Amino acid sequence: MKSKIIFVIYFLACVSCISKTKEEIYQKNADEFLSQFFLNFDTDYCVVPPHKTNLIDYKKGYISQLDSLDLKKEIMSSLGIDDENKMDNQLELSESFLFNNQVLNQNTKIINRAAFDNSEKELGYWDNMSHFLETKCSQGLIIISKPLFNQNYTKAIFYTETIGGGSIIEFKLENGKWKKIKSILNWIS
Repeated sequence: MKSKIIFVIYFLACVSCISKTKEEIYQKNADEFLSQFFLNFDTDYCVVPPHKTNLIDYKKGYISQLDSLDLKKEIMSSLGIDDENKMDNQLELSESFLFNNQVLNQNTKIINRAAFDNSEKELGYWDNMSHFLETKCSQGLIIISKPLFNQNYTKAIFYTETIGGGSIIEFKLENGKWKKIKSILNWIS
């Protein structure tokens, strides 16, 4: 009996070491997605890491176009998710995202998100962007969101913003490469 209990404990310990949590699987896929996304940037630039909340909560009401657009339904459609509970699970999963600076090239500067947000509160949007471009980011600045994926990690939604505009973009994984499919929403000031 004692040997059976020891075996069960050993077996459970081994299985728990092998199986990855949903959050670890999400993080691995997010890192792979961002690594490929940032391959397109060949100059030294600055990145403002994602906001703490998920993409929908962060952008809803932030851009006037979103007031008339049901962003969640649009994203669900793009990701091929037909159940709101499944979408909520994916949104919750994205909130576990930790920005990994190893997905960037070595010349990229990372701007502290809190410092960026505080500066924007003090200076306003345009003056804040100008401040960072003049003092730290002469080659450009990009603000990114946490990627959202469908359940099998073959589709992604991602928000990017540069000075004067932003896009919510749909990507599809084809032969191990993330390809841009379409923009769901663009804004230009």
